Amino acid sequence: MYLPNLRYKVCTFIASAFFALNVTYTYANTTVLITPTTELQYSKPVRLTQVVEDAVKNRRMLNLPIYWLGSSLLDTSNPVDKHTVIEKLNTLAQSESNESSISKSFANNAAWINKNITFKKINTPLDFDAIRISRPLNPILEGTYQIILPQRPDDILIFGAIEKPLSVKWKPRTSALQYLTNANVIRSAENSYVTVIQPDGHVEKHPIAYWNDNHHDIAPGATIFIGYQALFSNYSDLNNDIISMLINRTLR
Repeated sequence: MYLPNLRYKVCTFIASAFFALNVTYTYANTTVLITPTTELQYSKPVRLTQVVEDAVKNRRMLNLPIYWLGSSLLDTSNPVDKHTVIEKLNTLAQSESNESSISKSFANNAAWINKNITFKKINTPLDFDAIRISRPLNPILEGTYQIILPQRPDDILIFGAIEKPLSVKWKPRTSALQYLTNANVIRSAENSYVTVIQPDGHVEKHPIAYWNDNHHDIAPGATIFIGYQALFSNYSDLNNDIISMLINRTLR
């Protein structure tokens, strides 16, 4: 059974079934719990390579493969402007109360963001081979973090100008337009392009109109965001605000 070096006792990592590791710095005594959760502790800040190496070794003990494209390093603070975005969506839901589908769309998106976007994702790869040879990709962790090492999911998320967020089965060589076939898209939805947020947080613009349709791959665990076409002037940046929240989505 692998255990981290017990001379280090400060940095704490806790893993559940999907292997999320909470990282905190305290001056408590060393505690290492392997099952049902995994807790790794260090007495001083450590580089990301050390954390990932320890996490991977413990993950392999559980015999669970890692989906590196969907792995995440999170700062355990709320994303900037999260509450502002939720407030905007709820205000729009109330102002569009005469349009049931539009009002539900705003309200359901606000509720989903409030529940599912909990921490700020740090834009850095976690692939061990990449971070061990690049010092800029191998920071010293100081503060409170969480690492997610998920298994590969079999679905994608459709979000935005539909009545409520929708999870659909991922299929290879399937375009954004094909995924939207059975989605309950509302009348104020963008109809030329959608925004695809790949599992690593990379943002792409995918065409969905008949005149610009061409194939772009979408990875398992990605998010397809359908923008709103008709917004009040003071909510003109809402689409970008929502995208900035969805970048922080993590796979479980």
